[in-house]
Amino acid sequence: MTTTIGKRYSFSELRHQTKQVIETAMSGPVILQKHGKDALVLIRADDYAKLLTALDQTKDTYFVGQLPDTHKDTLTDAFEQHLLKRDRSRAPG
Repeated sequence: MTTTIGKRYSFSELRHQTKQVIETAMSGPVILQKHGKDALVLIRADDYAKLLTALDQTKDTYFVGQLPDTHKDTLTDAFEQHLLKRDRSRAPG
């Protein structure tokens, strides 16, 4: 399953639209691209802290391509829930 992680901006767009990029990152991950390839991810500090806490609680460490299917499913489900929550908070009314 492919999940869109966040909005993508080039480094040039970051330079010229800094305020917009930061505002976007405050409501969800932003991927910065260099030469058309994903290079960096901007996330809120509290989301980063949650990731660090989750990593501290992880007994095993894997490269993404080596994750067991159960771990992939857990991460995918958690991330999709995050995106749904974010999208609901953006919905008008």
